[in-house]
This record gives sequence, C-alpha cells and structure tokens, in this order.
Amino acid sequence: MLSTTAVATAFDGTALLCLVMPVTSAWRTEAMKREYRGYRKAIDDELSDPNLDEKSRQLLLVELSKLDAQFHLLHDRRGTLQKVKFLGAGMRLASRYLRKASKYTNPFRLF
Repeated sequence: MLSTTAVATAFDGTALLCLVMPVTSAWRTEAMKREYRGYRKAIDDELSDPNLDEKSRQLLLVELSKLDAQFHLLHDRRGTLQKVKFLGAGMRLASRYLRKASKYTNPFRLF
C-alpha cells in the first residue's frame, strides 16, 4: 500500500516525463520513421500478393490499422503532444491535491 506522498511523487514524475516528451521524442523521430516504413513495407508487400485470400487480407488490414495507431506520434504529432500535455497537467494537479490532502490525514491510520 502506497502512501499519499509516494503517489504524489509518482504523479510528479509522470508530469515531468510528459513535459519533456516533445524533446525526447524529437530525438527518436527519424528512427521511428524508419521503423514505421519497414513495418509498412512488409505489410504492403504481403497485401500485394495476388494469391492472398480474403481472410488473410482482412487480418493484414487490421495489422495495418494497429500499426498506424501505434505510430500515432508520427501521423499526428501536434495532437498527440497536446494530449500528453493535458495528461501531464492533470497529473500535476492531482499531485498537488494529494500533497495538500496528506497534510490533514494521519498516514499511520488504517481506517
């Protein structure tokens, strides 16, 4: 069982990671693009196979949509970073609330 102070510290750490995500993700953008292109090319090559049955085609299309969802930072960077910023702000507010609330509660009380 975690104390409210430990949870508040975890929330602060998460908020900090959300804050630096635009910087850290910029370093990896080219590597992510290469990785995405590699996966995309493999799926496109399989989809272009003339002997592909309909069930396999549907499975590959599902994999393609999963791939696009997984690499959402490449497709919609601004939208993704806005959501991360919102999440970080929420974590920071929750951390502040927990720190204030922990001043008024006894951490050794079980019930």
